[in-house]
Amino acid sequence: EVSGLTLSPDARWVAFEIRAKLIEVWETQEEKLILSLQSSSQPSVRFHPTDGSLIALLNGQLVRIHLPDGGVEVIADGLTSTRRLAISPDGRHAAFSQTLDLDGVTPRQRLEVRSLGNGARIYSAPVNLSGDLAWTPDSRHLAVFDRSTGILGLHEVTTGEAPAPRELARTMSTGRRVA
Repeated sequence: EVSGLTLSPDARWVAFEIRAKLIEVWETQEEKLILSLQSSSQPSVRFHPTDGSLIALLNGQLVRIHLPDGGVEVIADGLTSTRRLAISPDGRHAAFSQTLDLDGVTPRQRLEVRSLGNGARIYSAPVNLSGDLAWTPDSRHLAVFDRSTGILGLHEVTTGEAPAPRELARTMSTGRRVA
């Protein structure tokens, strides 16, 4: 069962996230499978907006997959329970959620932003993510819905600091939006 997909900027390839912990990349013109990668956890993939490489959260790593040969370049490793990958419009950063088990009892979810150049952490903040991440066109902010607080927050991620996100809206149990 397909859980997500992404299309390359030139529409040459489409990549599928499959619930069986698999990534498949297909060539769209000939409808031919060109790459299949197994993961130890549910993968998340997005095409890079400018160079067309495939960026993936795969086996505890943030990787760049070069197509069509399938060469894999590790950008960052040692990641745990990652999901919901989003690439900034300028192609410089990857954002995702990561679940950490800091005290051995209660897992904590964090929003992570990493450089796609060297894997360095740009931004990190606690958040109980529900839904997708959305970048602003200038690649400076991320909109994130925190299901534990019901807050839709705007995170300024390029400063390297982690100030409290600006609250855009709060969702009440009735489902109505309160600004």
